[in-house]
Amino acid sequence: MAVLKCQSSVITRAGDPGYEEHVCNSLAHDLVDLILRSGHITFTKGEIDERLMTHEMSASLGVISAASVASMEERIAERQMEVAAKLVGAAAEEIRVWGRHYSGDEGSISKGQAVDAVARAFRIIKERKP
Repeated sequence: MAVLKCQSSVITRAGDPGYEEHVCNSLAHDLVDLILRSGHITFTKGEIDERLMTHEMSASLGVISAASVASMEERIAERQMEVAAKLVGAAAEEIRVWGRHYSGDEGSISKGQAVDAVARAFRIIKERKP
């Protein structure tokens, strides 16, 4: 999915509804031109009717509202927090069990070993399905 946000604006005379309608139509055409040039409109061509020598052409445009984008951004942020929480838990577990067989339950580890533990925890989280 691609999200496109485009805007077109002009300074116009106030109080002339006919002119404002013309400006609105012009702005709409500018937006459609931007959308078309950006590849967000797809065209399909139907099969040729050999008898009539015609074919159907159609255009499709996918649209997503600004509210939906905001909602997606919220869900993404929530998911990022979930992954971060899982990473912290997995890293803590990696650090907690490191070196038990060498130094017992409360053995200390170096910064490098802690970084390695976090990296391993990240790989574990990354390989899991959501």
